[in-house]
Amino acid sequence: MILFVVAAMILAINVIDAILQRLTGTQNVEDLASPEFGDQRARATTVAALRRMAIVLAIMVGAGIVLTSTQTFSGAGLSVLVSAGGFALIVGFAAREVLGNIMASMQISLNRSAKVGDQIIYDGHLCTVERIHFTSVQLKVWDDTRLIVPVAKFISDAFINRSTKTYGMIRHATLILAPQIDVPRLRKHFKTWCKDEDRVDGDEKDIACVVVDQGDSGMHVRFDAPVQDPTEGWDFECDMREEMLRFVAQMEDEDAAAYLPRMGLEASSKEEGAEG
Repeated sequence: MILFVVAAMILAINVIDAILQRLTGTQNVEDLASPEFGDQRARATTVAALRRMAIVLAIMVGAGIVLTSTQTFSGAGLSVLVSAGGFALIVGFAAREVLGNIMASMQISLNRSAKVGDQIIYDGHLCTVERIHFTSVQLKVWDDTRLIVPVAKFISDAFINRSTKTYGMIRHATLILAPQIDVPRLRKHFKTWCKDEDRVDGDEKDIACVVVDQGDSGMHVRFDAPVQDPTEGWDFECDMREEMLRFVAQMEDEDAAAYLPRMGLEASSKEEGAEG
């Protein structure tokens, strides 16, 4: 009877897993991070929660079937019931953290603070929510490693969810430049480059080139631009930084001036030339 019930439970779980894969419509969880898959992310999270509920229900029903179909406890009497109640209290107290994690995983699925396929920043890592288990959340880091976080810790820590209903975000890059550089010229080139960039999607007022700080090494110039798809944000930020560094180097050649910090390399080369 026990083997029969276990086999039926395994069959039911496998069927539910097949339904989950069919409803999500994709095998790659990173594909779900795109804005057009918002409904699929919500559906996958809901079905995952139903899967956990079905597993708990199957265990309870299976245990009930085994107990009612056998004669193990038929003549045990009141003492067995009392012992079973005491044993249940002991097991419940020992497994309180596990039960708490199970309830926390259900809480994530119900409030949808992080859905399967959401792109989040957790503990300084750029991750995609891959699976929500009973006791842990499996996050796929951008370098294809997996970050396993206990559910209770995950819901108590703060994280940035980039895959909310408002998908757009503003990416920025900061360069340290010489104070004498022509900032309006930088701003004009940056806005022109953003207009020709397909990944930039937003109000023109969100495209900015501003001086945010001044230090011993030079002037801190920040470039801001809105990006519609959060999955392209990191690549766009790298391309934006590369383009502006290229343009500053071009300005150095045209103006015969040093706009980027050299960290003493230029001075060292001059001293070596003088010694020669």
